[in-house]
Amino acid sequence: LDSEGYYGIKKASKQQLESVVSSVFGMPRAIELVVGMLSINPFLNLSDVIRQYYENNNAAGILVQDNYKRLNLYSRAVIDALSVYRYPVPLGAVSYLLEPFLPVVGIDKIVSELARSCLVQINRETKTLSIHPLDQECAYSHLPREDVYGAIYSKKSLEIRAAEYYLHNRLPENKWRSIDDLQPLL
Repeated sequence: LDSEGYYGIKKASKQQLESVVSSVFGMPRAIELVVGMLSINPFLNLSDVIRQYYENNNAAGILVQDNYKRLNLYSRAVIDALSVYRYPVPLGAVSYLLEPFLPVVGIDKIVSELARSCLVQINRETKTLSIHPLDQECAYSHLPREDVYGAIYSKKSLEIRAAEYYLHNRLPENKWRSIDDLQPLL
């Protein structure tokens, strides 16, 4: 997760690494989030993370929340979009979903940054994006339920837009040849 040593993990002592692992109860996702935090904030070091999370019984949950809150508007929007889709989708699906709310220029660069910080998983074979279920739950829970205070960016409006994406990208019934042809509908 830090093969080049940019985040201080490669040079960390065994005791520091054990403290991190023990503070997050050995959860692999939480360990990835620690690396993600270090990659996003160049002023944060492993000792700071240990100090902040070591004695907390819900360190993994708090790491998920903290990582989400630290994201800039565009990165958070990408995570929000992936939380609405719930399943792996192509980059175009994220662009489509966000376009009326927050046209994101350079979305591929944002996704690359999120992948480097362990917040987005990219499947190179299927060319799809996804997020961990803990991140999905966190991001989705932060979305306004409905058009609260006149906001158009809500669970309801994003879900409608996601449904439109699937309808727009489905094959007509007469062209269905295999289960793969139904993928946009599943």
